[in-house]
Amino acid sequence: MNPLFCRQCTSCMLRNALNCIRLSSRHYANTSTGASRKGSLELVDVLCGGVGPSTHGMNEVPGEMKEGEIRHRKKEVFSGDGSGANGSPYMVQIADRYGMPAELPAGASQSFEELEKLCPSDTLREQLQQLRASRRWETLTVVQRAVIPLILDHRDVLCIAPTATGKTFCYVFPSMLRLVLHARGIEGAVADSSDNELSRSNVETLLKEKIARGEICRYCELGIADVKVCPMTGTPHPPVPELLDKQLRGAMWLNELTSVAEPLVLILVPTSQLAMQVHQLCTQLHVDFRVKFLVRASSAEEQKRHLNALEGCDVLITTPETMLPALYKRKLSLRRVKMLVMDEVDDLVSVNHFEKVKIILGALPKGHDRPQRLLFGASLPPVAYQMVREQMLLPSHRFVLADVKTDKLGHALVDGRSTASAAITHVVFMVSQVEKISKLAWLYSTGKLRPDQRTLIFCNSRHNVAYVAEQLQKLVPDLHVTTLTSRSSATGKMGTLKLFRSGVSTCLVCTDILSRGIDFHNVVYVVHYDTPLEFDTWVHRSGRCGRHGVSGYCYTFFQPESVKLAKPLVAHLRQTQQLIPPKLQEYANQSLVDTFKSSLFYHPTRPYRSGDPQRHHPVMGRGMPRFPDYKQERLNKNFRPL
Repeated sequence: MNPLFCRQCTSCMLRNALNCIRLSSRHYANTSTGASRKGSLELVDVLCGGVGPSTHGMNEVPGEMKEGEIRHRKKEVFSGDGSGANGSPYMVQIADRYGMPAELPAGASQSFEELEKLCPSDTLREQLQQLRASRRWETLTVVQRAVIPLILDHRDVLCIAPTATGKTFCYVFPSMLRLVLHARGIEGAVADSSDNELSRSNVETLLKEKIARGEICRYCELGIADVKVCPMTGTPHPPVPELLDKQLRGAMWLNELTSVAEPLVLILVPTSQLAMQVHQLCTQLHVDFRVKFLVRASSAEEQKRHLNALEGCDVLITTPETMLPALYKRKLSLRRVKMLVMDEVDDLVSVNHFEKVKIILGALPKGHDRPQRLLFGASLPPVAYQMVREQMLLPSHRFVLADVKTDKLGHALVDGRSTASAAITHVVFMVSQVEKISKLAWLYSTGKLRPDQRTLIFCNSRHNVAYVAEQLQKLVPDLHVTTLTSRSSATGKMGTLKLFRSGVSTCLVCTDILSRGIDFHNVVYVVHYDTPLEFDTWVHRSGRCGRHGVSGYCYTFFQPESVKLAKPLVAHLRQTQQLIPPKLQEYANQSLVDTFKSSLFYHPTRPYRSGDPQRHHPVMGRGMPRFPDYKQERLNKNFRPL
């Protein structure tokens, strides 16, 4: 148990509060003299000296782990300087619902060897070893060492970490471990824990069950049969209700008796490509459980085949839009879901998927059967973070934030010294709309883009994807170009990705359908042919290269229409010590307001045409906002109460 949450005596609360104050202001104590630090310690001893040193939290540390080892592990996770990640460029911070620093549970696993000891079955242990050998993983990343122990502690987790930090493994392994424990009937207890241990998760589970049954008041947490009046609200306690078993709808057809899928783990992702990638990792740790994914079908026959394949599903990986027809047709039931994972949460709570996600959350179990929620992403705006923290997570959740280590000037730190980003080199070209395709061909002709290296070219629409692919085949004849858009069939998408991953095709022109979460190996170049509307999308696109120790090069074709991205783009380039074009710096210094609903920037040699696919994007992101009005302020702005 965390000593900061010890409530055994008043002296311990006072001592812990003063310790928190002293720890939060440690940067002042570092510049002070030794006498001042000694005086702060003597103040704590004087205030709490009548009772003696606090021992409640220390006595509850299981095993023979000493205080020095606990401090060493905390230092490893928070700073990223542990033996498992020497020279890690990321700094991980853990916070509770109030934003205060939180700690890892005692005995947190910090290596693959310790995770193998947690495996209750030999099959999971062997599959984990085979996965390490195939992926060549030696140690856990700093993000994995912070997130996995919190998930195993049965907490809701919100993790925001950069790309290529191992977020997928953070929820795949705990999910499979929980399935094994659930199958063996020992869920809620760690595999190597004793039977008589009174752990925090067991107490919370018992309390939730009694509150759901009506035996304990949810406000005062006292027994309703013993206390007649609630001391918190001042109202009488209701009588203990008689629980009635919930009867499910009877089967209307004979095939419904066996064709309803009831998964235990539900993983929601924004795109079908990411669903297939997560499915590939889950099948390597399946532990004889049935792992299936559901993607959008291109025909009625294919949809029927997908729905029939859901029978007997334990882990379901799908997108919100694809999942709703299965719910409506009674081919899928969420009453047995124990764990809900939302990958790329910033996209799932945007206007693209939020309405579907609300329907899915409403179909999940409530009360003491509420599933554990794990939310992951590489970025999250403040408005979405506030909604997620208040509406989607329990008060006991933990917020894990991983960011690049920087010095006082904001430059990235690697091995303790200031350096440029070693993974990705950014180059920005200030071009007009008509010059982009010739500039792309010039990159190939000058060797900036090599035909034998894998290249991802991102466009904002499928019309531009077809245009760029057609022009590249004419201008660069020896280049094998493939395309991928949302209109491609599921079989076509799998075939295109297989060609690109195998190296048969070295140039893939696509939309933002591949910008999030897709893990490509040996991708050297990323080209932003169309500048995205949001800076977060630009960050996700750039993260497709420079992974797994391979250096990457990112080329951005910046136009005057994308002046909204000038300021954050210049800030990112300055932080990573990249070259900044003077014209881009000039755009960043300006403060333009999109007052007019039409673009003000058009090249003089290209007249305006309303149906021109090259002019589909706005100047400064006009139109529908990316994130919905969670508080419905626009809906109620004209409401005046009486």
